Amino acid sequence: MTFSRLIPAVCLLLACLPLAGAGAAERLVSVIMIEDQPRYRTIHEVFSRNLNNGKGTRVWLQTPAEDDFSLRNSVRRAQERGSDVMVTYGAAATAAALAESSTTPVVYADVADPLIQGFIAGQTTPGEKVTGIRGDAPVQTLLKHMRTLTGATRLAALYPADDRAAANQIETLRRVAAKNGWEVFPVALDGPLSPREILDRVPQEAELLYCSCSIELLRDAPQWIPLAMQRQLPVISLAPGLAEQGALMVLESDPAEQGEVLAGYINRLLAGSRLQDLPPEHPRRVSLVVNLKTAGQLGIRVPFDVLAATSRLIR
Repeated sequence: MTFSRLIPAVCLLLACLPLAGAGAAERLVSVIMIEDQPRYRTIHEVFSRNLNNGKGTRVWLQTPAEDDFSLRNSVRRAQERGSDVMVTYGAAATAAALAESSTTPVVYADVADPLIQGFIAGQTTPGEKVTGIRGDAPVQTLLKHMRTLTGATRLAALYPADDRAAANQIETLRRVAAKNGWEVFPVALDGPLSPREILDRVPQEAELLYCSCSIELLRDAPQWIPLAMQRQLPVISLAPGLAEQGALMVLESDPAEQGEVLAGYINRLLAGSRLQDLPPEHPRRVSLVVNLKTAGQLGIRVPFDVLAATSRLIR
């Protein structure tokens, strides 16, 4: 190669190498968190404390609205800024990230049954470019304690018809319930409905009311749970915080654990680990929460077996 040809080749090679300055070494972690979600904020606070974000690592938090258009816009902005990894809270943000991003690794937290959502290849096998920690506690445990408490076996399950993640949660519930002798009546709520209209959709033969982990349903829970109480319908859920709003029993995962595990994933990825070597995880710290005030209003006596398993009582 002649000297005149060698100079352009060397220049091209140097252009492809990372710059020595701090700006070039910076690693960008983009976080997509649906706005106005206290649980997500708790996860993010713990994640931030446990992240090894020393010199050269920057976290960029976006808080879009919960609709798909806003979430996808956030993903596109994260890609445009050259994110090394994307962190997503919840199924909607995770689905948007996987739909819009072709190469950026995605690590999720607080996703209900990521396998049935189609995010991962197996319960211990990551997806092609995604892994994380699921946020739902085992629904079979919730059903077992409710049968002990009430003897019920017929369950109506609420979910918004246009919420694919919530619909998948109900499918998981149906599959588990069928193995344990329960009958599930899925109640798809189409369009904006008043609290009274929501309860009017519930079949009369239902003995319990299951609330999916839908942002829309949880936001309106203080309005429709009292109507369920009037019908003597105990509300149960895997949605953290719903017992404080009047649900009889909730089995919830710990948001602090979600943040800790999430930070562990990102720390390992930034240290050079491959995403394919980081299997998805299940929550280990779960709490059974019983609202004794609600039980009293419904005339339900909580037996010792259930009290012994309860992590927190609301009086």
